Amino acid sequence: MVREKLGIMGKLLAKIGKHYYWWRARKMCGLIMSLDFLECMRIIYEYHDNNLPAALQTFKEIGHSAGQSIVYEFLDAGKHIFSKRLEDFPTILEAAWYIFMGDHITGAELRPAKGDLPIRLVWRVEKCVFCAGLKQDDSFIVNKETMDWENTRLTWGSVVCGIMESAMQTIVDYVELPYTLVCEETGCIMKGDPYSEYTIYFWPKEEAK
Repeated sequence: MVREKLGIMGKLLAKIGKHYYWWRARKMCGLIMSLDFLECMRIIYEYHDNNLPAALQTFKEIGHSAGQSIVYEFLDAGKHIFSKRLEDFPTILEAAWYIFMGDHITGAELRPAKGDLPIRLVWRVEKCVFCAGLKQDDSFIVNKETMDWENTRLTWGSVVCGIMESAMQTIVDYVELPYTLVCEETGCIMKGDPYSEYTIYFWPKEEAK
C-alpha cells in the first residue's frame, strides 16, 4: 500500500538510496552521452529534412518511451519512497534525477496553482550535459527562433522532458493520483537563459492539455 506522506525515515531512505542505485548502475561518460545525443539528433534532423522543431518533437517522443522503461526498472524498490502527497514529489524527483543522471538538481520545489497554471514541480540544472557537445558543433543552428519556442515549447532538452514526463507520470499513476503530467524545459541555455530549468505541470485529468 502506498503511504499517504513521507516521514523522516522515508526522506532519509531517498537520500541514501539514490547513491546506492547510482553506485550499482552502469555508467556513461558525460562527454560520450553528449556526443551520442548530438549524433542521434543529427540523424533525426536529417530524416525530417532539416526541420528542427519536427526533429525535437520526435526526440521527445523517443524520450517518452525510454522514461517508462527506466522507471519500471526501479519501481518495486522506489515504492518505498513514493507517497500520495504532492509536497513529497520534490524529494522523489531529486532521487529519480540522481539515479538517472548521477547529478544533483537545485531548487526543486512544488509551486501552487496560479491563474491558468496548475500545480507545478520546478527544478534547475546548472550544467547541461546535452549542450556541451553542441557548443563544439556548428552544423546545427539552435536558438529560440529555430526551435520555434513560442509555438512549439520545444528546446534542445526536449528528450529529457519526454523521459521525465513519462517517468513521473508512471509514478503518479502508481500512487493513484488524478493528474496528467506535461514536462517542458522552461529555461534553456541554447535559447539565451542562464541555466536549464524544467517544469512539470500537474493537470487535473479532466483539464489535461
